[in-house]
Amino acid sequence: MENNLLPGDSKTSIGTDATYFGTEKRADYAPPMLGNGEIALQLDFMGQMDYDVAEADAGIPQEARPRRTHATNNVWWAGRRYLYAFQRYLIPFGQLLARVEGRERRSQAWSQALDTESAKMTSVCIWENGERQETEAFVHHDMNLVAIRRLFFQKTDGPVRYDYVLRDNKGRMPEGSLPPYMEAVPSRDAMTGGLRIRYKVIGQWDYEGVAL
Repeated sequence: MENNLLPGDSKTSIGTDATYFGTEKRADYAPPMLGNGEIALQLDFMGQMDYDVAEADAGIPQEARPRRTHATNNVWWAGRRYLYAFQRYLIPFGQLLARVEGRERRSQAWSQALDTESAKMTSVCIWENGERQETEAFVHHDMNLVAIRRLFFQKTDGPVRYDYVLRDNKGRMPEGSLPPYMEAVPSRDAMTGGLRIRYKVIGQWDYEGVAL
């Protein structure tokens, strides 16, 4: 993966791996899929789930725009489906977000690659002032574990905020609302200092578990 990005670069290399470079609105851009046969998710070039499919369509006439879904919005778990409606929609299991306070939401230059040999996503983001973020992410092959590592190269100190948001598959739920038929109780995890979110959701079966 090349790290010597230049503002204005815009190209795609598709081979064994898929690599995107650029700053332009990308009609052909799709965040790479990570998964292990049970859980699956897509992380955008910022290393999170904040990609609006409308961003890629901004420069395309409405009638020429491809049909897009909102699969980028959540972690999905194979077989965990709702009972209502004939389609048996998948139950969403959360959205991962991260940002540095005071920094623009999107970088001016970026590259992103899906390394199919190592089964991981890597990305590099560069802001106009020279600040930089590098991200590496993968899903464990036999555990439902998502691992994301970020390196920040900042010129000024700024707190980093990480959010795990439970919402429906199209982001229609009011802020603070849970996906339909889901209950969630967060508690502090003494070992990690993070949160353990015990959930229950009524679907095709009654599911329950813990998200760390």
